[in-house]
Amino acid sequence: MPGNTGFKGKQKVKQQFDSETGTLMFFLDGIQQLVYITRINEKVRFIVSWYHADQSCIIHSLKKLAEPTTSHDTIQIGTFW
Repeated sequence: MPGNTGFKGKQKVKQQFDSETGTLMFFLDGIQQLVYITRINEKVRFIVSWYHADQSCIIHSLKKLAEPTTSHDTIQIGTFW
């Protein structure tokens, strides 16, 4: 997504979806990315896809949070769904 940092192998990519606000935030190695998606008012599914045969993915955590652990910064860019 333009505005966010591209990622390479062995980096930690995280997405956090707030179903109350319909907002999807992106993180790379623990750093919240500039662009987020908001106004998502439908069921969300996360899909992992590989470009090369020797790539892998480990899902460390998939859990429902009681409340969001992030907030919007004034420099962030909201993209509507």
